[in-house]
Amino acid sequence: MTQAVANISSRLTGPVSVSDVIGLSDAMQCPSPRLVRRMVHRYRERGEFVDEHGLSVSEKFSLLYTLAVNPEPLILQMFPHGEKWPFPAYIGACGRIIAEDYAGVPLRDYFYADWRIRMKLALRLLHIADQLTDNSAGYKLYFSDISLDNYSVQKDSLEVTINDAENILIVDEQLLAEDKNPGYDEPHHSVYDYCEHGNNCLTIDVVSLCSKTQSDFNYYALCKSLLSSSGDHDQGMTGGLLHSLPASLKQSQTIKSLADECAKPPPNKDRFVIKDELILVLESVIKSLTPATESF
Repeated sequence: MTQAVANISSRLTGPVSVSDVIGLSDAMQCPSPRLVRRMVHRYRERGEFVDEHGLSVSEKFSLLYTLAVNPEPLILQMFPHGEKWPFPAYIGACGRIIAEDYAGVPLRDYFYADWRIRMKLALRLLHIADQLTDNSAGYKLYFSDISLDNYSVQKDSLEVTINDAENILIVDEQLLAEDKNPGYDEPHHSVYDYCEHGNNCLTIDVVSLCSKTQSDFNYYALCKSLLSSSGDHDQGMTGGLLHSLPASLKQSQTIKSLADECAKPPPNKDRFVIKDELILVLESVIKSLTPATESF
């Protein structure tokens, strides 16, 4: 904490800039001026009076310190629930304590739920990965801390949100498209991690993610950590969220195979294609469920 304060103290003169925030957190590994403006403009702990720098010295220190210690409240403000981002609604802060809207119970509570519920949750998780990867705002949000505890589920609607947004890398797709550096538009394909202890480990290639307008990282992270049979969690929770599908479900093996391929694609098969196929199968099965079969 002392080191964080020392690092921030040297960045307090002038308006908040890219050089002030770069490297302070996972979110700001490759910040753009547009992202910095978004953060400052949406920072709700600022005073009503705004000078030519946008923030007072104390407000700038507070923002940079929050970014260094726990950027989650800033991410909730930059990408708010009210604009349909998959995060809880930010209410406010008092010191280092933040208040956010109740988002439901941990996804962990649904690991042994009826397969039809788990299938709907899997589809919602894939839709979140889609939104973080490709959205009208022009930002790529790469979520690297995938676990059953870092998602919340509303019991009535089964709405899923990310309840721990601290470990998210933000990439400005518009800046990459403007700069047009060599290879910027070539897709980045994540390589499967073989973990020494358990299966729930991820390596994030910051350089590649920060330099590409398209990456399959969110699908890789989700499938490897939660959906595929390689998903390995504590308390004996193995087999992934799509475990134990009924043998009577004719698409059961297809779903299992696609989830595993999404985590570790076979040679010459694209993860983007695989995740699209998985989404289509899940949507087809869910659509076929009648009111009678949904009475569980």
